[in-house]
Amino acid sequence: MSGISAAEDANTTPFNERALELEETGPDTYMSVDLWQPSGNRGVFGGQVIGQALSAAGKTINGPFRCNSVHCYFLAAGTNTQMITYKVRRVRQGKSYCSRLVVAKQGDRVIFMAMASFQRPEPSVLSHQYTMPRVPPPESLVSREA
Repeated sequence: MSGISAAEDANTTPFNERALELEETGPDTYMSVDLWQPSGNRGVFGGQVIGQALSAAGKTINGPFRCNSVHCYFLAAGTNTQMITYKVRRVRQGKSYCSRLVVAKQGDRVIFMAMASFQRPEPSVLSHQYTMPRVPPPESLVSREA
């Protein structure tokens, strides 16, 4: 974070240690504690909203489930002057899968929605990736730059 003074507003400083932190405000309800709006952007950083929504959904999951799918919908620009409230709806809780719907609001305005699916880890013989071939390290290669 070179070039950013300590006196600069935390809401303009990219991703500090509280970027994904949430405060529980009620049953299945969470609130952001920090929002980053990049300079020149019309709204808060969407990646942070996604991360906070997924974190809120994950806080309602019991057991060894892992997120295997998330669908995100940005509905309106958020601002860094009002914290975002994340309300999680427990759509399905099964033995192998569970689903959560997260609605993110600023005041009465819905700005974002996400549908996340979580799966219990299970052994699989499937492999969707080849083994990385042995190659020389990047720093040992000849540069094409002048």
